[in-house]
Amino acid sequence: KVAEYFGIQSRELLSKQKSQKINLARAIAVYLSTKLTDLPITEIGNKLGGRSHSTIISAKKNIEKRLKEEHIKQIVDDIERSI
Repeated sequence: KVAEYFGIQSRELLSKQKSQKINLARAIAVYLSTKLTDLPITEIGNKLGGRSHSTIISAKKNIEKRLKEEHIKQIVDDIERSI
């Protein structure tokens, strides 16, 4: 759903690409994965292209901070509602 929302391929979330759009989409995917599943952080990292435990924690914290930004909160809420 995150890839669909951002108009990218799901494989791009797993890639090493670091464009601003893909980084934001990937971080939101991490945030929603930690919020909506019981998966361990290491497994979420594995499913998102083999990312490390610390990368997953950093992405989650980044989105938690950015939820104060109305447009980020709106994106997260829209995606969460579509799940």
